[in-house]
Amino acid sequence: MRELHFSRRMARWLRAGPGVAPAGAPSQAGAQRWQRAMLACLAFTFLNPHVYLDTMLLLGSLAARYPGQLRWAFASGACLASIPWFPGLGYGACLLQPASRDPRAWRVLDAAIAGFMLVLCALLLLPSQALT
Repeated sequence: MRELHFSRRMARWLRAGPGVAPAGAPSQAGAQRWQRAMLACLAFTFLNPHVYLDTMLLLGSLAARYPGQLRWAFASGACLASIPWFPGLGYGACLLQPASRDPRAWRVLDAAIAGFMLVLCALLLLPSQALT
Protein backbone atom coordinates (compact mmCIF):
# COMPACT_ATOMS: atom_id res chain seq x y z
CA MET A 1 0.00 0.00 0.00
CA ARG A 2 2.88 2.35 0.79
CA GLU A 3 4.32 1.63 -2.64
CA LEU A 4 1.08 2.76 -4.29
CA HIS A 5 1.05 5.95 -2.24
CA PHE A 6 4.69 6.60 -3.09
CA SER A 7 4.02 5.96 -6.79
CA ARG A 8 1.16 8.46 -6.83
CA ARG A 9 3.32 11.10 -5.12
CA MET A 10 6.15 10.52 -7.58
CA ALA A 11 3.77 10.76 -10.57
CA ARG A 12 2.39 14.03 -9.19
CA TRP A 13 5.93 15.34 -8.72
CA LEU A 14 6.95 14.36 -12.25
CA ARG A 15 3.88 16.08 -13.73
CA ALA A 16 4.71 19.27 -11.80
CA GLY A 17 7.83 19.78 -13.89
CA PRO A 18 11.45 20.60 -13.13
CA GLY A 19 12.40 22.83 -10.26
CA VAL A 20 9.39 21.88 -8.15
CA ALA A 21 10.23 19.79 -5.11
CA PRO A 22 7.48 17.76 -3.44
CA ALA A 23 6.87 18.05 0.27
CA GLY A 24 9.42 15.96 2.09
CA ALA A 25 11.71 15.79 -0.94
CA PRO A 26 15.28 14.79 -0.15
CA SER A 27 17.77 17.59 0.27
CA GLN A 28 21.32 17.55 -1.08
CA ALA A 29 22.44 15.93 2.18
CA GLY A 30 19.69 13.34 1.78
CA ALA A 31 20.86 12.56 -1.74
CA GLN A 32 24.42 12.10 -0.47
CA ARG A 33 23.19 9.75 2.25
CA TRP A 34 21.26 7.81 -0.37
CA GLN A 35 24.37 7.49 -2.54
CA ARG A 36 26.45 6.33 0.42
CA ALA A 37 23.77 3.79 1.33
CA MET A 38 23.65 2.47 -2.24
CA LEU A 39 27.45 2.20 -2.41
CA ALA A 40 27.48 0.34 0.90
CA CYS A 41 24.77 -2.00 -0.39
CA LEU A 42 26.73 -2.70 -3.56
CA ALA A 43 29.91 -3.26 -1.55
CA PHE A 44 28.18 -5.69 0.82
CA THR A 45 26.75 -7.53 -2.17
CA PHE A 46 29.72 -7.82 -4.50
CA LEU A 47 32.58 -7.91 -1.98
CA ASN A 48 30.88 -10.66 0.05
CA PRO A 49 32.68 -13.96 -0.66
CA HIS A 50 29.53 -15.96 0.12
CA VAL A 51 27.89 -14.51 -2.98
CA TYR A 52 30.47 -16.25 -5.12
CA LEU A 53 30.72 -19.40 -2.99
CA ASP A 54 26.97 -19.96 -3.04
CA THR A 55 26.49 -19.01 -6.66
CA MET A 56 29.45 -20.70 -8.28
CA LEU A 57 30.17 -23.64 -6.04
CA LEU A 58 26.81 -24.69 -4.64
CA LEU A 59 24.53 -23.76 -7.54
CA GLY A 60 27.18 -24.64 -10.09
CA SER A 61 27.65 -28.13 -8.66
CA LEU A 62 23.89 -28.63 -8.54
CA ALA A 63 23.46 -27.42 -12.12
CA ALA A 64 26.26 -29.71 -13.35
CA ARG A 65 24.00 -32.69 -12.71
CA TYR A 66 21.68 -31.66 -15.53
CA PRO A 67 22.46 -32.23 -19.21
CA GLY A 68 22.81 -29.44 -21.80
CA GLN A 69 20.02 -26.91 -21.87
CA LEU A 70 18.58 -28.08 -18.56
CA ARG A 71 21.55 -26.42 -16.85
CA TRP A 72 20.36 -23.05 -18.16
CA ALA A 73 16.82 -23.82 -17.06
CA PHE A 74 18.09 -24.68 -13.59
CA ALA A 75 20.19 -21.50 -13.40
CA SER A 76 17.26 -19.37 -14.59
CA GLY A 77 14.96 -20.97 -12.04
CA ALA A 78 17.47 -20.36 -9.27
CA CYS A 79 17.78 -16.70 -10.26
CA LEU A 80 14.01 -16.26 -10.48
CA ALA A 81 13.53 -17.94 -7.11
CA SER A 82 15.75 -15.33 -5.49
CA ILE A 83 13.34 -12.55 -6.47
CA PRO A 84 10.70 -13.47 -3.85
CA TRP A 85 13.23 -15.11 -1.52
CA PHE A 86 15.21 -12.07 -0.42
CA PRO A 87 12.25 -9.72 0.13
CA GLY A 88 10.59 -12.61 1.95
CA LEU A 89 13.59 -12.84 4.27
CA GLY A 90 13.35 -9.14 5.04
CA TYR A 91 9.60 -9.10 5.64
CA GLY A 92 9.79 -12.36 7.57
CA ALA A 93 12.44 -10.89 9.85
CA CYS A 94 10.13 -7.96 10.59
CA LEU A 95 7.25 -10.31 11.38
CA LEU A 96 9.37 -12.54 13.61
CA GLN A 97 11.06 -9.72 15.50
CA PRO A 98 8.85 -10.07 18.61
CA ALA A 99 9.59 -13.80 18.79
CA SER A 100 13.34 -13.17 18.55
CA ARG A 101 13.40 -11.94 22.13
CA ASP A 102 12.64 -15.45 23.42
CA PRO A 103 15.68 -17.76 23.89
CA ARG A 104 13.50 -20.82 23.22
CA ALA A 105 12.62 -19.43 19.80
CA TRP A 106 16.32 -19.20 18.98
CA ARG A 107 16.85 -22.84 19.99
CA VAL A 108 13.96 -23.93 17.75
CA LEU A 109 15.32 -21.85 14.87
CA ASP A 110 18.82 -23.28 15.33
CA ALA A 111 17.42 -26.82 15.36
CA ALA A 112 15.40 -26.16 12.20
CA ILE A 113 18.44 -24.74 10.42
CA ALA A 114 20.57 -27.71 11.50
CA GLY A 115 17.93 -30.13 10.22
CA PHE A 116 17.66 -28.31 6.91
CA MET A 117 21.44 -28.29 6.48
CA LEU A 118 21.64 -32.03 7.19
CA VAL A 119 18.95 -32.76 4.60
CA LEU A 120 20.70 -30.52 2.07
CA CYS A 121 24.01 -32.26 2.79
CA ALA A 122 22.44 -35.68 2.30
CA LEU A 123 20.87 -34.59 -1.00
CA LEU A 124 24.21 -33.27 -2.25
CA LEU A 125 25.95 -36.53 -1.35
CA LEU A 126 23.42 -38.73 -3.14
CA PRO A 127 24.37 -39.88 -6.61
CA SER A 128 22.67 -37.86 -9.34
CA GLN A 129 20.79 -40.94 -10.60
CA ALA A 130 18.96 -41.18 -7.28
CA LEU A 131 17.37 -37.76 -7.85
CA THR A 132 15.87 -38.59 -11.25
